[in-house]
Amino acid sequence: MAHVEPGKPVVRTERKCGCYKHSQRDILGFVQGKCCLGKIGGVSKIPGSYAECYAISQSVELFSDLAGNMAHPCNLTIKAIKECCKEDANSRNNMLSLRCIHSGNKSKKKVSHSKLIPAGSMVSELAQENVPIILRLLNYHCLLQLCSSIVHKKQETFMNSMRKINKTWMSKPTIEGAGVHLKRAFGNSQVPLFDPFLMLDDFRSHNPDYYRPGFPWHPHRGIETITYVLKGDVEHGDSMGNKGVISSGDTQWMTAGSGIIHQEMPQGDHEGKMEGFQLWANLPRSHKMMEPRYRDIKNAQVPEVALANGVKIKVICGKVGKYEGPVGDIIIAPEYLDVTVPAEAEFKHPTTCGHTVFAYVIEGQGHFDESKQVSIGNGTVCLYADGDHIAVTAAQEPVRFLLISGKPIGEPVAWHGPIVMNTNEELELAFEEYRDGTFIKHKKL
Repeated sequence: MAHVEPGKPVVRTERKCGCYKHSQRDILGFVQGKCCLGKIGGVSKIPGSYAECYAISQSVELFSDLAGNMAHPCNLTIKAIKECCKEDANSRNNMLSLRCIHSGNKSKKKVSHSKLIPAGSMVSELAQENVPIILRLLNYHCLLQLCSSIVHKKQETFMNSMRKINKTWMSKPTIEGAGVHLKRAFGNSQVPLFDPFLMLDDFRSHNPDYYRPGFPWHPHRGIETITYVLKGDVEHGDSMGNKGVISSGDTQWMTAGSGIIHQEMPQGDHEGKMEGFQLWANLPRSHKMMEPRYRDIKNAQVPEVALANGVKIKVICGKVGKYEGPVGDIIIAPEYLDVTVPAEAEFKHPTTCGHTVFAYVIEGQGHFDESKQVSIGNGTVCLYADGDHIAVTAAQEPVRFLLISGKPIGEPVAWHGPIVMNTNEELELAFEEYRDGTFIKHKKL
């Protein structure tokens, strides 16, 4: 739900730290806000740069292999790896070889395999040795073993670990579309904290003047919009003649992909109430120009799980026990649950380590981690740190919240209005095509 606004597009790229230009997310997919090797295996600080540490292998496939074979995805981007390689020519020229690189000269001497660090002690030895020199001695196989050791050590650390609250904040009132009053839980200014998610809008209102102006015709490209309605109706239509109504309890999962021009017009119910949420999820570069598609999920299709302690869970996407939501085949492997916890009851739920997890409270009050130090209420978003499960305890009244998670993408974000790409050039092209009438690439949905 957005419209095209004038102004300079915002581009979020890899941020800079003291060693190299890199994503906030490290090789293990954990948000450290530091260089990824800075906290591995209890090591407080490791000398050298990513160029020294990871430009050993010119084969980018190594990192892809790690991403596919390890439980925690490698989010070091190909672009970043290539930049590292450019920064350290000596390492680049001697990748995949067992040669010692002497700084300041071109001499190279062969090193026997026995002088490499044994795989079993790699993590502990890193704290005591001269890392840049050691890492230069590693061949492809040993680097893979090193990364594997590090990943498994992180797995052990987070196994059976409760997610703690990383940040909380209140949603803020704003006006969008043709004059719709809503509350924004998070948006452009929070990128990339919620990666792969971009924005969450709360358009609950009992005043028709606040929601009926609606969201007239506007384009989308490069994202997915997920509209979940609690009460009332939202009429939907697009430029290809598709029409529909999202009613109470329904969800629409729209993949804009290469481009859709549509409108969304909230109508409310017979009492004038309109309650719903729209979530924006990013698409990776490889799928931004995919063919658009709709998933219209009726309320009756969504399983509602009742636990023994009275907790009720609507499973829109993801899995709770043996119950699986109707939305599948989504690139970011998301989970979308509507959870109600009775007064003073507790809800625990497993989460995937390395995935972004947040809760948005829509009724009542509750504690959203085991410390129970902070009570969070209606209109508050809670972003979790990493771990393999969450725990929520209701206060003296029930608490209801949306629990949402997804696999981070870890790519630059170029965002202007309703279009989200990776670069400014791609944004400019999208708006040029919109003006020229060539925006729509697929004529049928």
